Amino acid sequence: MQAAEAFITREQDTEWAPRAVLLLGGYLAEHKRREESLAMYERARPMYGCDARDEALRRIRQYHSGDDRAAWEERQAGRERQFAAQLAATDPREGLTETEEIERQNERAALLLGKADLKLPGILKLPDDRLTRIIKECPRSGYVPYAEFAAILGRLAGEGEGSTRDGPEPETYRHVRAELLALAEKYSDSAVGQAARVAACWVLMLMGEHEATYGELLPLLDVEPPEPEPYPLSVSVFADGGWGYGSPSSTMVSAPDLAREVLAHVIPRACRAGDLQRVYEYIALPEKHPSMDGYGNWGELAVIAEYLREEPEPLRVLLTSGLIYVPGDGYEYPTEETGADVDALAGVAFQLADQYPGSKAAPAALFFAGERLLDRPEHEQLRAEARRRLSEQYPDSLENLIAQLNVAAERDDFTTYENLVRKLRPRVPAWDDFEATTYPHLLIDDLSSSRAPKPPPGADVLNQWKQRYGRFIAEANLSDEALRACKTERKLVEELLKRLPDHELAIVLAVSEAEERYVWSRLVEPALKRHPTDALAYELRFRRGSTEDMAAIIAAGSETPHFQEAVERSTAWQPADKYQRSLAADLYTYRQLAAQHAGTPAEPLCGAVMAAIYLHYERPEQALEFLEGRLAAIPEGSMFRDRLLAAQENARGQIRIKRAGAQPRLWTVPLQSSEDPYAGDTTKPGLAPDPAGSRIYACGLLTDTREGVAALDGETGRRLWETPCPDLLCLEPTGDDIIFSTDHGTVGRMDGRTGELLWETRLGLAQAGKAVISIAGDMAAVAWEQGLLLGLDLATGSISWHSDEHVDSARILPGSNGDVPLAAGPGLVCAWDQQSTVRAWRLTDGQPLWSLSVAEVLGLPADQVSVGRSLLWPVACGGQIVCGTNNFETRAIVSIDPATGRIIWRKSFPGQVSLLPAPMRRAGAVFLYGETQVAEWALADGGQRWSLPMPGEGSQEPTFAVAGDYALFVAEDLMAVDRRTGRIVARQPLTEAGRPRSIVAIAT
Repeated sequence: MQAAEAFITREQDTEWAPRAVLLLGGYLAEHKRREESLAMYERARPMYGCDARDEALRRIRQYHSGDDRAAWEERQAGRERQFAAQLAATDPREGLTETEEIERQNERAALLLGKADLKLPGILKLPDDRLTRIIKECPRSGYVPYAEFAAILGRLAGEGEGSTRDGPEPETYRHVRAELLALAEKYSDSAVGQAARVAACWVLMLMGEHEATYGELLPLLDVEPPEPEPYPLSVSVFADGGWGYGSPSSTMVSAPDLAREVLAHVIPRACRAGDLQRVYEYIALPEKHPSMDGYGNWGELAVIAEYLREEPEPLRVLLTSGLIYVPGDGYEYPTEETGADVDALAGVAFQLADQYPGSKAAPAALFFAGERLLDRPEHEQLRAEARRRLSEQYPDSLENLIAQLNVAAERDDFTTYENLVRKLRPRVPAWDDFEATTYPHLLIDDLSSSRAPKPPPGADVLNQWKQRYGRFIAEANLSDEALRACKTERKLVEELLKRLPDHELAIVLAVSEAEERYVWSRLVEPALKRHPTDALAYELRFRRGSTEDMAAIIAAGSETPHFQEAVERSTAWQPADKYQRSLAADLYTYRQLAAQHAGTPAEPLCGAVMAAIYLHYERPEQALEFLEGRLAAIPEGSMFRDRLLAAQENARGQIRIKRAGAQPRLWTVPLQSSEDPYAGDTTKPGLAPDPAGSRIYACGLLTDTREGVAALDGETGRRLWETPCPDLLCLEPTGDDIIFSTDHGTVGRMDGRTGELLWETRLGLAQAGKAVISIAGDMAAVAWEQGLLLGLDLATGSISWHSDEHVDSARILPGSNGDVPLAAGPGLVCAWDQQSTVRAWRLTDGQPLWSLSVAEVLGLPADQVSVGRSLLWPVACGGQIVCGTNNFETRAIVSIDPATGRIIWRKSFPGQVSLLPAPMRRAGAVFLYGETQVAEWALADGGQRWSLPMPGEGSQEPTFAVAGDYALFVAEDLMAVDRRTGRIVARQPLTEAGRPRSIVAIAT
């Protein structure tokens, strides 16, 4: 243990210390030394900035959650008593008519299903005894078919008898399948029976019987659900009107989905076997069955199979050999990396061309071998042979022309390349149609636009080059003809460097960084290595601007060009937006630079930055210890030593804040919540202050059974009033009142002083579907899940206008930080629609104003925007609209002028981020959080004002609030951040297990 303690002390500023703490804590816990284990885990608390600390604190919370188990068990017992009382109300009783008896059984079955309101989305994972009780106690209920179906499938989900580590035994699959088929016969007139047949096919596929699954599934692809449906209650549980089946993980899969999965198995097998009849049948399946529309993307296989339909034998050779790529299970494109014998495959292509010289397959095989398969230098001889055969035997074939295009590109022969393109274009209709699926388009897809030869530069380009490199061109004696032969600026620069090596730094400085960034970046480092102390080297370093460059400028002394600018850049350190945060990684560069430039002004300056990094990760003790060592090593009077002294005082101040301890609470009011370590339900009370800060509104589940709104006095916490409001979804204070909406299509207004209901508006006759609100002035914008966008007069609740606008209904679910899918701003309401277009409507009458596609938000061409995306809902903030998108590798947040739809600024970022709308609306600034940090951006230009690491699991939405110049957020402690400096100025230790669910900040 002493050795471990010494290791932790020695490595306290690296990620190894918390890792060691985690290992030791686990060892002590394993040996039943609980208190020592907890004490060891606690040592990780100040070691911010690494995942090991987060895991240690998670284990502490896990320990403490057991202390609350008795309270949770009592609440759970209360819920069970409530459920028992509700169930008892549906017990059998005398005197019911047949209709009443069926209704009683339906109510009882709904209770046992867990949804008394009869809203049953998707397959529910229910205990077997509940399903059995429905079947036995409610035999006439419309939910019985579903219960029977779910009970059968449930047998595949467990790990009990009949299961192995790899899944159920084959006998279990056979029994389940037989029961599903029997159920399908029993309910043959219902969509439940259809779903059972699809599920039986799925089980057959799990058994590895792919061909049999395909044959059994075919008749089910286009079967329509019966009308009328005899068991509508059971069908309401399934997705897509009863067409889905449920896997053990509750995933809903339709017959077309299953068919696509089966095809991924059977198509490769048919290709390997050369069974052309099956191949054509399989790839034609999507065209024959409307339900499979959009499922037929089989790449080049379908194109080539159609092209060679009249040449079955050559096609069979191409398929069985693997020269054609076949997507699907276990099939890889033939390369040496995938274990293919490339030389042997080339031999197959040559042999096919010899055997079928007059066929269309012959040039195709030579093309596939020469332009795809033989793409490495060691295959150059075979590739040349394939191209020679194409050129001699099939000179006018498309394959040869495109192969010659590749040759011209490799030789940078622009004239030949352009002549070949002019010759090809008439033979390829719709040349520029990138979505065309013909054989010629398949071939030209192999052309890379980046490989196309560049044309000789025109007079305007030559003039630009002469202006930029004029004296070097003259000294190198380059004529206009020689310049044109260079073609690109990169080649011109290479030629100049070869002829004038003594002018290397000046030539590199002349390169246009903006226009030729890649070229420029490749030239800088070699030039600096060859001329490290030249005056121009510091100019080049400043232009490149890396941390290492700034340190080199500073190390050279105060007389060096750009010295002061380099100091300002170095001290303005900001944490990198990395997927994985690490204190050790952030310190590494500056530690290396301090050692590299020891004895120069760069050493103390790097030390001051390292101290700032320690403080950023909330480790002022380590910062103070580090600074004491640095100050002892750096002589009095050294440049920048004063910065180390200032950092030392800052570290001491941070230590005083951390040691201040918990401050006494002003008041406490109990509010019930069902969110606890053992419950799946996450209903929780939310908090919202009134604009004046005199009242705090708590909304949600206020007691075990009652949902509603309560008003609390902001100074004393005294409960002023409480009003029931079932199914409350959104609440937004305005003046002295509250506007609210529910998940059953209702909007209302309460008096904030008394809780009295002033008005309530039902949005339609069908009271179903969530409604969310956003307020601006005397109007409320409402998005209703039924597909309506409405404007309500706040004074009366009357509907001023409505429009059939589909705000994405899947997203109508507000977040705990005020995140709703629409934003009402100055004179307009803004939202993403279901086509992923952000749109604006005039708030007074609902007339469309402007719209922006995802591509426009990202600032990219439409064809570069991928289909899948995550939208950041718009926020009305300081007179602007802020929104964005997380689009896989391409992500951006934009600020939009609400009057015109013009993008004011756009900020791209590498990782996933989310906005914090409620604080944004209140402060008129942009607050966001990502994988590792929480930050504030200036609304005017999107510039970062401050950023702090996100302790704990960074992907979770932080509990966050803002008032005036301060922001509050919950990490392991409740922390107050000065928004002007980004520094933590106060912290409140949180000793209870768990985190606050919601916080508000009130300026006093």
